[in-house]
Amino acid sequence: MLPVSHNVDSFGYRMDMLPKGLDINQESWSWLLDKRWKGTLDAAYNYLNWWISGWPSSVMTRQGYYISTPELTRPHLSAAERDFWYGGKPAAKSLQGPDDTSDLFH
Repeated sequence: MLPVSHNVDSFGYRMDMLPKGLDINQESWSWLLDKRWKGTLDAAYNYLNWWISGWPSSVMTRQGYYISTPELTRPHLSAAERDFWYGGKPAAKSLQGPDDTSDLFH
């Protein structure tokens, strides 16, 4: 269980599974170590690992975000995209957008 005060809407918490009488000041990321959440924690790690696995991170790169594993992202980008996003060079051609459209940058 992730602390409620952190991105509740983004993570889609099951509010019915929160401890009764929860005090926002007692929330802790250490809840992730609770054995009751083991399956949830494994799923969370799998999901996070998928995001940094390459293709998903290339989609994020095309939106201007940088992922912590650029070595896995680069094979999913064209040379022009790598130069622009990671090399700091001007776009050599029109670059693909996150939804596979073109003319994002030129």
